[in-house]
Amino acid sequence: MDNDTTLAIFASRYLDTVTIQELINWLDDPSPEVRTLVARKLQCKGTIEVFDLSKEWAISEIDYQRELAAFILGQLGCLFEDKYPFKSATKPILVNLVNDENSEVRAAAIAAFGHLYSEGLDEDIEKLILRYSNDPSLEVKISIAITLGNSSGNEQVRHVYQEYLNENGELAEWAEVGLEILEDRLNAI
Repeated sequence: MDNDTTLAIFASRYLDTVTIQELINWLDDPSPEVRTLVARKLQCKGTIEVFDLSKEWAISEIDYQRELAAFILGQLGCLFEDKYPFKSATKPILVNLVNDENSEVRAAAIAAFGHLYSEGLDEDIEKLILRYSNDPSLEVKISIAITLGNSSGNEQVRHVYQEYLNENGELAEWAEVGLEILEDRLNAI
């Protein structure tokens, strides 16, 4: 194990011992690594306090705050017995974030829908995501490739996958993963 991995494990264990308010206070840390680690812990908490903060950050003027809002909302309450307690309230927030001017925010929001709707995307979400299939950002396209694994698998989805597979490189690799998720899901129905 390298030093970074060891440090991340110790940091994660320490963060398990602090209050939600302390985690929230660290969410604005200058380090993206710290913010991500803290956001992962907050996702698991699944409290109204974390939801309200994410809702507030979703309309922030600061790009990384909107990105973290999408990241947190995509898995908020993921460890609860009744997973994703804020799913319906989260949907319109994520729709706005998919339409964000910042590509990292768009990618995080699309990925968030992939987590929240792992049993199958709502038709309106699928259509929204498909509108961004030609986004100039590779990160957005990779999020789409994965998230469409939870789609209907209709002709338009298949066309996007074919385009992504023809791209070669990283996008094609993620398209293969997304397509495999889709086929497995559709075959299990």
